[in-house]
Amino acid sequence: MIVGLKYFSTLALLASLCLSGSWAVAQPPGIAFSDVELPSEPTAMIANVDGVPILLRDVAETVDNNIQQIIASSGRKPSPEELKMARTALIRRELRKEIQGKMMYRAFVRKMTGTQPEDKRSEMELSITSNVRKMFYEQQLPQLLEQYKLETVSEADAMLRKSGSSLEQQERRFVESILGQEYLRGEMDKDPEIPLPDMKFYYEQNTEKFSRNARARWEQLTVLFSRFETKQEARDAIIRMGNEAYYGGNVQAVAKRLSQEPLADETGGLHDWTNKGSLASDILDQQIFSLPVNKLSQIIEDDNGFHIIRVLEREDAGMLSFADAQDEIRKILKENIQQEQQKNLITELERKIPVWTIFPDDVPKSMPLESAAVASAETKSLR
Repeated sequence: MIVGLKYFSTLALLASLCLSGSWAVAQPPGIAFSDVELPSEPTAMIANVDGVPILLRDVAETVDNNIQQIIASSGRKPSPEELKMARTALIRRELRKEIQGKMMYRAFVRKMTGTQPEDKRSEMELSITSNVRKMFYEQQLPQLLEQYKLETVSEADAMLRKSGSSLEQQERRFVESILGQEYLRGEMDKDPEIPLPDMKFYYEQNTEKFSRNARARWEQLTVLFSRFETKQEARDAIIRMGNEAYYGGNVQAVAKRLSQEPLADETGGLHDWTNKGSLASDILDQQIFSLPVNKLSQIIEDDNGFHIIRVLEREDAGMLSFADAQDEIRKILKENIQQEQQKNLITELERKIPVWTIFPDDVPKSMPLESAAVASAETKSLR
């Protein structure tokens, strides 16, 4: 029996496969078991969206790579039956995502080609996609070559084919993703109006989200005991740093050159907003939240070394006022509205765009792939 999977993230599922040494996949709520067998051939069609096929290899590549990484890192080898169950569950999930992506892409093409004759539609689709393909070869391909230290397109294609993909497949995914997202942007309200009463209601119903811990920003100079033979040598080093920062007035410049705190050469010893109680050093935590602001501290000693800090800003714990929280609330409510718009849009596409799949229970309004032999003919009449 194959376990259906709709809403688990890939990483969450793969992690669950290894819990307690078991690769058994728990059945997600509301998803029925299925006895559908995946085809063995990578080029076998497992779905058809508006006349465009989805092959097993289109979704199996990512799934198989992830599973192999989990096996290698966990040290637990699943049985053939467990591996089959996990692989099918993940492919079923990835297939639903692939179908949704193709529906948005096909909706964009339909929107742009309108009621043109079939030969004209094909010509217009080719014109639409050619510009995006150009973007792929001008932007994505150079990044791929640089990432894997390759020199030619042929080398890139050969590398991708070893992992079950190809340059052609990557190009197609790029084109469909760009145009599918363009369809979403064109159909959704980019800047929905958020009434003030709605924001106030959200604020009043979610007060815990707007409570703030005490927090601070500071600069830090550090010497580590492990770098010196004696504690006095470490103290002399922090004194020299402190004097240079005091008379030069630039803690970050000194920290970049001399501080022994990890990453100080990159950050200049600057620590962005950090909540009280979150530091490993209790002494530093106490000093940061009690010292005067904008003044260099005396030498502070903890278990690891000596430090000099300067607190740049500090805020007490408390409740963020509604006035100060409005921007955050507006952003949250906009995202909620847009998520609902996208959900409704997908539902509408499921009604309009014909889909055939080996897992019809996963996609509302879809049809079993057995009837996909007539997909092409039916699709022509539906456009």
